[in-house]
Amino acid sequence: MQLGLGKNIRGFLYAGGTPEFEKARGILFERGEWHGELHHVTKTGKPIIADSRWTLVRDDSGKPKAIFAINTDITEKKKLEAQFLRTQRMESIGTLASGIAHDLNNLLSPILMAVHMIQLKLPGQEDRRMISVLLDPHGTKQL
Repeated sequence: MQLGLGKNIRGFLYAGGTPEFEKARGILFERGEWHGELHHVTKTGKPIIADSRWTLVRDDSGKPKAIFAINTDITEKKKLEAQFLRTQRMESIGTLASGIAHDLNNLLSPILMAVHMIQLKLPGQEDRRMISVLLDPHGTKQL
């Protein structure tokens, strides 16, 4: 496909250029090659992320003549990576919540056992009623 042949790459792929493009271009002219990710625009105007490899082509006298660029669309790969990272974060949050619940249960179990023991030792109806509030604060259980 020769759609971009002879066209200015800045206007063709980058819709007039971006700071990332200009930085990559500077590195290319300094080192003779560049590799990285850039945001592109397809011929239909769709934005994509491309893994780009550029090599500076020089003429016989050593002056820059052209840029040989190989771009691979990695938009879907990036979306999948982002989804995977979100899933990992959610899993980490679930593990953290589970650990906190476990620790709270470990702290509250002895307290609840002590409340049951106190309830058995208290003689008065009013005392037992107050203790039952500790055991069932919402009043869902019958004594």
